[in-house]
Amino acid sequence: MERGEFDHLPGAGKPIADLDAGYDPAWWVRRWLERSRLEDAVHEVRRTIDRELPFLRVERDRERVTRRMAEINEMIAAVNEALPEGERIAPIAG
Repeated sequence: MERGEFDHLPGAGKPIADLDAGYDPAWWVRRWLERSRLEDAVHEVRRTIDRELPFLRVERDRERVTRRMAEINEMIAAVNEALPEGERIAPIAG
């Protein structure tokens, strides 16, 4: 601690999450499931982008493209809320 090696750890200066919660013997399973669901959601958003972006680039109906890009960006925003800042997915732009 004197050398400052612990100063920049994630969560530094913040209260410990769930410290007041009762003991849950399956806490690690719940956390693992939350992480797995988030990873699945991230992969699904990335697959959607990879699958649809090439079609959106050649689509002639601008209104349809704008509407679908907004839908995809909403999906990205929902996933980004749960991701750390360095792992967030950039919104797609026209």
